[in-house]
Amino acid sequence: MNVPEFFYEVTDRMMNPVIHALVPRESIENRLHKECEYLGPDESQYLMRILVNVHDRASSMVSHLSLMVAICLFLLNPENPVHNYGIVGWIVLLDAVVYVLLVLLTIRALRSIGLSQDYNTPAEYMKHRWDESVLKYSILQIVNSFTIVATMVLGLAVVLGWFSVGSWA
Repeated sequence: MNVPEFFYEVTDRMMNPVIHALVPRESIENRLHKECEYLGPDESQYLMRILVNVHDRASSMVSHLSLMVAICLFLLNPENPVHNYGIVGWIVLLDAVVYVLLVLLTIRALRSIGLSQDYNTPAEYMKHRWDESVLKYSILQIVNSFTIVATMVLGLAVVLGWFSVGSWA
């Protein structure tokens, strides 16, 4: 048994329906088809550029989200005043959980393409690359949107906590 392939299959079965419920597959496919049409007829080169772009964006997002998790954990430190202020502490905890989930989702966008299965034809491989590109763009759309909301909520919680304590000096 190939454990990583099993893990990929199980996590994809759980995540993909949720991802495509939040971001309709057809929407991303239409956008990618249009962009490919605008940028030139070579679909293979286009998909390669997409994958490099997604990988760069996902790598940057993992770094940002990791920092946000660290900030939340710092704020949840029992010696930090926000820890002792009810709803603000719960908001920060919820934000930390959201950030961790977003990190896990973003890591899925970093998964290699083409190494998870054997292909009998170049067309099968290209279809897999296309499907992965659509999925990864969908993931990034979700991650970016939720990161913005989570960061705004964390900012409001910090301000609310600041006024609850008077100051955290």
